Amino acid sequence: MYCTLCVREKKHNVFTVGTSNFRVKTIEMHIKGVDHKAVLDVQHLRRNNVQVAVNRMVCARSKAVIAAMRNVYYLAKELLPTHKYKCLNELCILQRCETLAELRVSENAKYTHNDIVQDMQCAINNVLKEDLIAKENGVVARLKRENPAIGGTHCAAHKLNLCAQQAAAAIPSLQRYQRTVGSIYGYFSNSSSRQARLKEMHVILDTDDVKLKSIHAVRWLSFGEANVALHRTMRAVTEVFQQDAELMHDTMAETLAKAMLTYEFIAINRP
Repeated sequence: MYCTLCVREKKHNVFTVGTSNFRVKTIEMHIKGVDHKAVLDVQHLRRNNVQVAVNRMVCARSKAVIAAMRNVYYLAKELLPTHKYKCLNELCILQRCETLAELRVSENAKYTHNDIVQDMQCAINNVLKEDLIAKENGVVARLKRENPAIGGTHCAAHKLNLCAQQAAAAIPSLQRYQRTVGSIYGYFSNSSSRQARLKEMHVILDTDDVKLKSIHAVRWLSFGEANVALHRTMRAVTEVFQQDAELMHDTMAETLAKAMLTYEFIAINRP
């Protein structure tokens, strides 16, 4: 019989060389012994150190994201162009804002591209929407509790989105376009190797390396985001599909390539 913990920590006792004494008292004496207690303390310390390191990293990243979101909100509030986001972040870091420095994860993940601004603005929009129209604790619900005569109505952006969504439901070509866009997003998002091939194609064709977007029924601006992203990357996406269909005999890629090259798809796929 061995004590795996003591063996792992290279302790020297009867339970590291092996013992045939299976009495309960012997095991209890080993558990209360100095070697085994020291091993348990080391294990506990390691777990705590890992947890502390993880908590510190998560806290630093969270503060960095909050600081970046504040800058994005400032740009929108002051009607400044989104391409000023990177300059604003660099200015804050120059002014010794250590929090924003944590936003940079690696050389290729700095979160300063113009496209990230739109993602953050959509996130702010979704949070504000939930705070305003939440059924139980939203602003509208709280005002109605104070004054039951108050009536709530959707904002202009939400009304416009609902109108467009309901109108598109009656047009078969738009429904086919939406399904195709969803299939294109799924084709690349489910495979890192496909994403790598798409990135390489952007480099070869010298086109914008824009991340493809998914269409969400609950996000007001997701259809427009997906449309713009696919319009900017259509050439590279089509080339990847054609290569996958020819070299890998991928039937899905062949089907999507044919769908993207139809007059109907090209006509609709314009921002």
